[in-house]
Amino acid sequence: CYAPMTDVENLKLFATGPINDILSNEDGVSPNCKALLRLNWPKFNRGNISLAGNDTSASFFTPLQSLIYSSLSNYADLLVTTETRENRNEMSDVTILHILNHVLTARKRIQRHNQRIRELAQNKSSESGALNSKKNSKTAVQHAGNDDKWRDQGFTQPKVLILCPTRGTALDFVMRMLNLPGSLAYVSNLQRFQEDFGVSLDNDDVDADARRQAVLRSKGADWQELFGDDVNDDDDFKIGLSVSPKPPKGKKDGEKIGIQVYNDFLASDIIVASPLSLKIYIEQEDANADFLSSIEICAIFHSDVLM
Repeated sequence: CYAPMTDVENLKLFATGPINDILSNEDGVSPNCKALLRLNWPKFNRGNISLAGNDTSASFFTPLQSLIYSSLSNYADLLVTTETRENRNEMSDVTILHILNHVLTARKRIQRHNQRIRELAQNKSSESGALNSKKNSKTAVQHAGNDDKWRDQGFTQPKVLILCPTRGTALDFVMRMLNLPGSLAYVSNLQRFQEDFGVSLDNDDVDADARRQAVLRSKGADWQELFGDDVNDDDDFKIGLSVSPKPPKGKKDGEKIGIQVYNDFLASDIIVASPLSLKIYIEQEDANADFLSSIEICAIFHSDVLM
């Protein structure tokens, strides 16, 4: 979906699918959106609603978010060239909602299918009088899972690839993603992530620092967001995140989401990386790039910087 316009009214012409068919709930969120995400979305998106001039108590989406979400919900290829510093969070937040919903829906479906396959295997073993050995049980599960209707995943677990130009932009994306579920999420390794992707200036050269400050003052706001003193502009990074629709073991205070940062790539649901890092890794002789074989969603942020 190519949208080169500069206003929301024209963007409607390029939105894929009828919006009313997708956003059919009274609150404006797709019926397929997970309840855990719906609960905190109004609070999370309140700032965007306010900036767009909408009633924060009555709106779940801004007009621009409604158009983008309609295409995302239909899994249409979407290219939006109207991004500005003012609406960047507005666009990325609704994209994050779609990404988390996709991952949680897929994980729930896999868990449900696995449970059903085990039940079918047990019933079949009982009917045939098979011995309840570990080997027979595994064989029964394999036979029960051969039906095409249980094919719910790819060869590897990662489903979403997020491409960002710098660690600073990746930090902003991941932190916003972690903030969406709010208190309904358990997050592991957050401090390590903030330290690795945050600002790390250790320049003791006073003259060099003065020259740097003079250069920074001559740059515009867009440049400052990417390469300023308060952001990490390193462009060689990759990180895996797992998103589980259940809390970690030992946590039993209601339904919550478990999010682990710095997860093994093959056991992750979301890969956040720079194109440079992926290129360097894949070109290594002993590289195992299988974690990219089953990507279902690829989101590119700050694509103008990557080109």
